[in-house]
Amino acid sequence: SVPEGDYPAQRQKKKNGQTFRQIAMNWHADHRRWSEHYATNIRRRLEMYVFPDIGDKYIDQIVTEDLLFTLRKVENKGFLEITARLKNYVTGIMRYAVKKQLIKSNPALDL
Repeated sequence: SVPEGDYPAQRQKKKNGQTFRQIAMNWHADHRRWSEHYATNIRRRLEMYVFPDIGDKYIDQIVTEDLLFTLRKVENKGFLEITARLKNYVTGIMRYAVKKQLIKSNPALDL
């Protein structure tokens, strides 16, 4: 018999019930070798351009189209260098989520 309130599907939901913002901040914290200036710039860019669109989405609910939408908004403002950097950050964050077994595949690979 399964203990009350402890079903495998609920356990899985709890494990995956992390937002993009939470995973991004964990990814960010894992990069201790970054200079303080570089780390601050990355966090600011994520907060300014990425988190407003997908920060509160659950990591396992994010699809390639979500990422494309976010990046295109920045690209359409003419911020091509920032768009390229954001693409690298998002790809790294999603790769981190795959390594942590929070998602099965990286939706940023097709960007």
